[in-house]
Amino acid sequence: MTFRDLKPEEVLESTERAAGLPGIQGNSFHDFLHVRTAELHGAKSIVTLNFTDYGRMTQLPLEAPKQGM
Repeated sequence: MTFRDLKPEEVLESTERAAGLPGIQGNSFHDFLHVRTAELHGAKSIVTLNFTDYGRMTQLPLEAPKQGM
């Protein structure tokens, strides 16, 4: 697993992008930053239990975490 951060200009771009999307506010903005980080760093999918919220934020495939890890 690799941990990545957004650069300040990427956070600003993400903030502007989120402002144009319905329902991205409060706690969901934090989730949106995770999505944008994954997208900008070339992730192939996002592992989450929150398919509803993440599904409306990205076109990346979503997958549930594997049990027993």
